[in-house]
Amino acid sequence: ITPKTIIKPVKNTLQISKKESKKQYKNNKELQEEIEKIQSLMKLAADRLDFETAIQLREELAELKKSRKK
Repeated sequence: ITPKTIIKPVKNTLQISKKESKKQYKNNKELQEEIEKIQSLMKLAADRLDFETAIQLREELAELKKSRKK
């Protein structure tokens, strides 16, 4: 028996999917509340070692912060 190397393409498991719909916020207070909610969810996911979810939440948080600066 001769061992053979198996060659497979590597899948990017941390690929973040973009959401098509963006929620519109009425005011800065509403946006800040959403940012705080996502931050707490991100920390909770990281504490549970659910890093894929934490990364998705981090990306969403970055988008919200970027929209706040506009």
